[in-house]
Amino acid sequence: MNNERFTLTQLPNLMWQVSDAETGFSINFREGLFNYSQEVTQPETLPEGVELATWAAKAMSAIGDYVATEHPYIASCDMKARRAAIWMLSHESWWVTLVAACNSLLVDLEEGDLAEQLCIEVDDFFTLDGSNPGNLTEVEQENMIGALSLLDEDEAAEVFAIIHTFWHEYYEAQANTHTWARDLLWWPAYANPIIDNLDEEEYGDN
Repeated sequence: MNNERFTLTQLPNLMWQVSDAETGFSINFREGLFNYSQEVTQPETLPEGVELATWAAKAMSAIGDYVATEHPYIASCDMKARRAAIWMLSHESWWVTLVAACNSLLVDLEEGDLAEQLCIEVDDFFTLDGSNPGNLTEVEQENMIGALSLLDEDEAAEVFAIIHTFWHEYYEAQANTHTWARDLLWWPAYANPIIDNLDEEEYGDN
């Protein structure tokens, strides 16, 4: 998650912190909302003869490039599609099941039929593996697969992005799966004001 210059740290409530050892700046941001949720902390001291604005611009550019290049699924997302997907899959146990079912699934997001791939993977997980980490009843399993089948391609792509982030970021940080899933269900509440503001800017009063 880190290199010699930058450190990425998981925080509660789907927040992340990226720190820049070279400039002393750090940014806290909400997962998938890097450009809209930044909380910036500046260093207590600056190199001699350097103006804060110049130093800050250097830090913000470098941090942004690092997050976008090394951790793109944490930095940004299709906000409306992610919100819709989480609303549709609104059970903690479903997300616990999804990350377990798809932990080794390799997906090309350009292929299409992503929702169908999710349904097949989860159905095989239940029927062939006999696994049930979410302790779902048979009816709940059917409801989950039914909800997955309703996802459009953009929403399914966001589900895969969330799963990818779990295994490449949260799992490596030894996060508790149930706590992560519970926090994930709150993501639309954090995104709603941002989406509303962007819609207002785009459409105005129309």
